[in-house]
Amino acid sequence: MSDREAFPGELDMLHGLVATLHAVAEHGDLADVRRVLAEYQRDEQDAYAEAGAGSPTAAPKAFQPGHLYAYAVWRFHCAAVTAHPATGEQQAIGWIRISDGSWTTHAYSAAEWDAPWTDITTTGEDGR
Repeated sequence: MSDREAFPGELDMLHGLVATLHAVAEHGDLADVRRVLAEYQRDEQDAYAEAGAGSPTAAPKAFQPGHLYAYAVWRFHCAAVTAHPATGEQQAIGWIRISDGSWTTHAYSAAEWDAPWTDITTTGEDGR
């Protein structure tokens, strides 16, 4: 285990995730990407539990306006949480920093809030 790994095999899991995402991006669609990320999240949580390592501080079940969140290489700054006018489903609306470092507007539905986002608002980490 590397001294930079939170649990044994973490780097191998991340390498596998990246390889899988490359294949899915080439041949799948966004639903496939979401499925792969959800599977990874479950596997990661199981690995933390098995290693007895504390899981990173997860985001609350709902994004909070004014907060900055991290997940892998992405950063999401939540500007507002509102209900969809037709369905009533909660939406977190804000800015996401994508892998090339640029920011673009983005909305997350409540169904997508289960990704292992970490609230980094008060940690002083990069993002703003």
